[in-house]
Amino acid sequence: MAELLRDPDADLDQTLGILSSPAERLSALLRLGFKYDEIATALGVSSQSVRSWVDGGSLNATNEDCLDEFRAIALVLYQELGEAAVRSFLVSRPAPGERRPIDYIHTDPNSVGAAAMAEIRRRKSLATADAPSEGSEQLEGVPREIIEKARAHYVDPVDLPSEPAFPELADESVADMSRERRDWETGSPPKAV
Repeated sequence: MAELLRDPDADLDQTLGILSSPAERLSALLRLGFKYDEIATALGVSSQSVRSWVDGGSLNATNEDCLDEFRAIALVLYQELGEAAVRSFLVSRPAPGERRPIDYIHTDPNSVGAAAMAEIRRRKSLATADAPSEGSEQLEGVPREIIEKARAHYVDPVDLPSEPAFPELADESVADMSRERRDWETGSPPKAV
């Protein structure tokens, strides 16, 4: 594990990938600049638990699912906005004393995913000199349906509701959306429901 933390050439796409181990995912999050206590907050556990997992300790199913949600959100932000944007978005406070997006990952990852997609849209439109009109807006590589759902259900991270932002997707996770996005990008046919 120590070599993963020190290896600057280790591929973040791979270590944040769906096939990576929990220890590799934690290593990638640490490489992105997250502190042990921030990862613990995102997962709803203690910093001591995170340290144990980095050293190879096992996670229960609930914690592993939460880590996968965190991983999926971080991966999308990393791929769309770059390394610096991941931590910057998740730990920023909208105003002094208000909660950060990272504070909601363990309780409402879908809302954090929607807010991340809205942030991607916002930053890309700011970076584009000729931003698309309201009706034709689409991020490169992101299905229109996901963008429209993020826009329709976007809430300011300060006002994140206790209910999921995507009630119709309550049983799906951000990780499932990430897999669907990957399948869409690679041209794989959609899975039958």
